[in-house]
Amino acid sequence: MGDFEWGWLVVDTDFFSEWYSNKTRVSSTITNIDQIYLGLTARYGNNIRANCAHLFGMMAKFDLPMKNTNNSTERISRLILSGNDDLILAGLRAFLYFDSDKKISIQMAKHILSDEKFSELGFQIIEKQESKHVAKLLNIAFRDNPINQNWMNEK
Repeated sequence: MGDFEWGWLVVDTDFFSEWYSNKTRVSSTITNIDQIYLGLTARYGNNIRANCAHLFGMMAKFDLPMKNTNNSTERISRLILSGNDDLILAGLRAFLYFDSDKKISIQMAKHILSDEKFSELGFQIIEKQESKHVAKLLNIAFRDNPINQNWMNEK
């Protein structure tokens, strides 16, 4: 790990996402999976964190082997809770490709559906993740949002 260069992960997230959107390029990064996993942590800058989330999303999309899948889900969830729009968007885009996971759906229901900027993407993720349990997840979203609680109590 001592000779790993982070420079390629610091680039602009839009450029990075476009460049690393095909299977061949994403496959070439798998040898660095441990560093990419570390790059999701708060000790790295926003571009590195967003780009690492993108790589995990693409690995899931192309069914490439990923270590620490449960832990990466947790770290990407932290991006969604960060309050930084770029990190939230990177985390949501990564989750579009992850296999069904109840924790992801609950994160969407609790934290994303009530945010106008991200709710559409949140609904797409929920549709993919838990199409059978949408009503239950919407209940979680509405119950945890005070504005929606008042609306539900009026019915």
